Amino acid sequence: MNRMKIIISCCLLMAVGKYARCQDIDIRAVVKDSVTNIPLADVTIAVVGSRSSVKTEHTGRFLIVANERDSLRINHIGYVERTIACSKLIGGDKFILLTPSSFQIEGVEVLNTGYQKISRDLSTGSVDVVDEEVLSRVVSPSLLDRLENTSSGLLFNRGDASESDPFLIRGRSTITADAAPLIVLDDFPFEGSIDLINPNDIASVTILKDAAAASIWGARAANGVIVITTKQGTKGKTAVTFNSTVTASGKPDLENVSLMNSSEMVEWERFLYQSGRFDGAKNALTIADRWSPIPEVIEILIADQSDKEKRLEELKQRNVLQDIERAFYRQRLDQQYNLGINGNSGGYNYALNTGYDRSLSNLVAESSERISIRMQNSYRFNKKANISLGVLFNERAQENGRNNGLLTDFGDGLSPYAKLIDERGNGLPYYGFYRQGFVDTVGRGLLQDWDFIPVDEINRHTDKMRDRDVIVNSGLNVGIMKGLTVDVKYQFQGNWVKTSLARGEDSFEARNISNMFSQIDYGQQRAQSPIPTGGTIQFSDVQMHSHQGRAQLNFETAVGKDSRLNALLGYEIRSKVTKGHSSFHYGYNERYSAINANVDMFNRYPTLLHNYEMLVPQGNNFISKMTDNFISYFANASYALGKRFVFSGSARKDEANLFGVETNMKGTPLWSLGAVWNLAEEPFLQRDWISRVSLRASYGANGNISRIASAQTRAAIYAGGQTHSNMTAIIQRPPNRDLKWEKVKMMNLGLDFSLFDHRLSGSVDYYVKDAVDLLAETPTDPTMGFSSIYTNTANMQVKGLDLSIQSKNIARELLWETNFFYSFSRNQLKRYLMEASNIGRSYVINLNTISPIIGQPLYGAYSFHWAGLDAQDGAPLGIVDGMESRDYTAIYNGTLLSDMNYHGPTQPVHYGAIRNTFSWRNISLSFNVSYKFGYYFRTPTVYNAGLMYGWQGHGDYALRWQKPGDENHTYVPSMIYPAVANRDNFYRYASVHIHRADNIRLEDINVGYTFTNLQKGPLHSLKLFLYCRDLHIHWSKNDKGVDPFFNNVVKPAPSLSFGIVANL
Repeated sequence: MNRMKIIISCCLLMAVGKYARCQDIDIRAVVKDSVTNIPLADVTIAVVGSRSSVKTEHTGRFLIVANERDSLRINHIGYVERTIACSKLIGGDKFILLTPSSFQIEGVEVLNTGYQKISRDLSTGSVDVVDEEVLSRVVSPSLLDRLENTSSGLLFNRGDASESDPFLIRGRSTITADAAPLIVLDDFPFEGSIDLINPNDIASVTILKDAAAASIWGARAANGVIVITTKQGTKGKTAVTFNSTVTASGKPDLENVSLMNSSEMVEWERFLYQSGRFDGAKNALTIADRWSPIPEVIEILIADQSDKEKRLEELKQRNVLQDIERAFYRQRLDQQYNLGINGNSGGYNYALNTGYDRSLSNLVAESSERISIRMQNSYRFNKKANISLGVLFNERAQENGRNNGLLTDFGDGLSPYAKLIDERGNGLPYYGFYRQGFVDTVGRGLLQDWDFIPVDEINRHTDKMRDRDVIVNSGLNVGIMKGLTVDVKYQFQGNWVKTSLARGEDSFEARNISNMFSQIDYGQQRAQSPIPTGGTIQFSDVQMHSHQGRAQLNFETAVGKDSRLNALLGYEIRSKVTKGHSSFHYGYNERYSAINANVDMFNRYPTLLHNYEMLVPQGNNFISKMTDNFISYFANASYALGKRFVFSGSARKDEANLFGVETNMKGTPLWSLGAVWNLAEEPFLQRDWISRVSLRASYGANGNISRIASAQTRAAIYAGGQTHSNMTAIIQRPPNRDLKWEKVKMMNLGLDFSLFDHRLSGSVDYYVKDAVDLLAETPTDPTMGFSSIYTNTANMQVKGLDLSIQSKNIARELLWETNFFYSFSRNQLKRYLMEASNIGRSYVINLNTISPIIGQPLYGAYSFHWAGLDAQDGAPLGIVDGMESRDYTAIYNGTLLSDMNYHGPTQPVHYGAIRNTFSWRNISLSFNVSYKFGYYFRTPTVYNAGLMYGWQGHGDYALRWQKPGDENHTYVPSMIYPAVANRDNFYRYASVHIHRADNIRLEDINVGYTFTNLQKGPLHSLKLFLYCRDLHIHWSKNDKGVDPFFNNVVKPAPSLSFGIVANL
């Protein structure tokens, strides 16, 4: 009996113990997208080791019964699977964030190099991927605008620096060749303007930065490669996406251009008149004196009427900027519309995307449109064969009149007291080409009206450009055996750029050329001109056709238990033919689209403006043709040795018709080697908080092409000139039979990391680019007719560092993510056979001209030493032989390079951006801050000659030295007459005008709200957003307060965009 009680008691205790261990509880949570913070519906929630599972509601919420010791497995199509302990979900609603597959850091992220799609863990190169989510946060019709500040190593120059290199990957590594990266669109190089590409049609952009990543592109990859992948058909039912944006901005800030005011200009011109500057105009003894324009102030002073002071006071009250803003500028309005359809039916994938963009710029009569249509289809016959066919059509049209805004071509310049319109907005004549007295009396009424009315001229010029691009591509992928496939691809690209520059019959340009050549018979009261009645028109047409073909074997297999091998081998051929012609015509009739070809171009005629005879100008007429042929052989392989090591190698041989005979026959071998060591797989670094730590190393050689030289003699043939009508040939470049590709050898060391369950991740890369065989000027025997030729003789080096960090600072209902990019890049010339000029002034006139100085960057800021102003008369003081000097000839012409100031490079050395993204429930907010450090720029200033021979003066005039003591608080010298050229030149290029260009700025702000899981109607989700840019909230290091991005130029007004994205 006692034994039975004991047994029963034990059984009860076991049952209670089992119940205690297996007691179930309710687990509640909400599943959200980690990027958008939007709740996810239909997510599968399963208890690990159990058949129990549920799906989330449309709000992302779920309820499941499980034990607190259990774990939940969460998975959803398009997202990275996640496992989480139930113990972390106890205590009210919790939030679970799922990462989209494209953001996954571990081995399933796919990189598209243009030749293959390879998982991230098999890549040894330095590669960044910018996905659709990041691209779409910026509102712009330009893909380059959307790429700015999205990747380390990718530099977009702004301001003066953009004139030389608009954008670069890891700095400039060439002297004369194009430094822009190679653009690849859907696996083939894109030969047209990147502005043709519709950014709303882009799924992702892959940026290949080092040799291991880019060397597969061979002789065109030295500047880096940007691989653009368009949206493709997706599995599942048909998906429709429509997005539209409207962007508006006010008139730009004209006051950002520093100008003299009207009162200052009136008094300055009075001083010039009193000093004898316009004595020739007063007496008008020559033809040139009779017609050469002079300021209105001078006309008043010459007339010397009793009310001259009153009239001068009236001029002082004017402000030409008001007229310009009213008549030449308007509010900007941009519109973008895009419709995308993609889906799958059986083995058939399809995608159709159409886009339309229209822009009315700030300048009156300037507008542009773009139409884009892309169709991509693929069909899988079976598991082994797939065929694809795609068609892309893009067309961009631009139209503008004679309107350059504040810098409008007004002859000798634009006076601040000019009057361009009356109170009703009607145009008034402006005498910037000819004196009013000459225009009113010449020809005695027998000539056409010779007045120049700027406002009326806007619509009398019609400049049109139409850029059309058509791409047809096809591909066949066949599986030969397990792991072995063959790819055959072909692409045709045709590009047509047509421009027409029409000047109407009533345009000043047409009237001016007709009047100038008119032969007047006063006896017969008749004027005849060899120029036919009508306007003028300049046509140009450039056509490019390219054919590209590629055959490629792809091999992938497992080696042993946990190793993998990926390899490819291929052959590529490309041919491109570019043809162009241009023609100029007189007698153009816009209404009938007719021209008059009966123009005498061979006889010389007297003109009303000169004492000699001239030929009728022929305009720009030419015919050109260029053929490029390329053949390439390439191979690439990567081997993953378990999970610890990856090794890669690539080789490519390029042959072309561009170079010398020996180079063309031998070709150019280019290659790379790379390796990855995954430290996180090593026992000594296995920690719960470490998801990934890997070291990368690569070395290889890429190529580049410069067209400044040729293996054959380059000559141009002209059909006569002003002195004769015979055909003329000019040898532009002698032949160079040893011409070859430029080559860039690059070493890259990188570290990738992901920590704290991917809360903190990023990469850091150090690189060295050694550019050799660069085309540069080389001295040669002058008896050949040339003192120098371009040969492969220069070397330079680029060193740099790229850092990218992504962090999830808060990952709850409120999500806060930060993306930080930093880059350092500095180039240095190592070898240059052409002896550089030792005269300092050779390096100061244009800071965007290459300075070939050994040991220095290609673009540097140089200046004359500044010693202040002379206290006696305000003259600028320089340095000669270590002493203060006013010998301006010795300063400007005699200062050696070694005695010049070198301030630093004119392109940023340190640059990057910080993007913060916040989301709470359905609301999102992101803003981007960029920075650029370590470079210099020069500000313009006033100078005597500019005031005497041009009517547009600089605002520094107000700061000029006027009396002793002023030298203590100004650097602007006294204004004198007559001007001393070298005095002006020294002052303009002195060190006082060189400033640091370092800046930090708020680039943009994006605020959005997303409606999800809409129950009624066809919409699946709807997003509304506002986007602001050009806010001009910035810090600049220079003490003048000048924004280096807008250095004395018109500054655009802030813009506001409203957008909608609808998914059906």
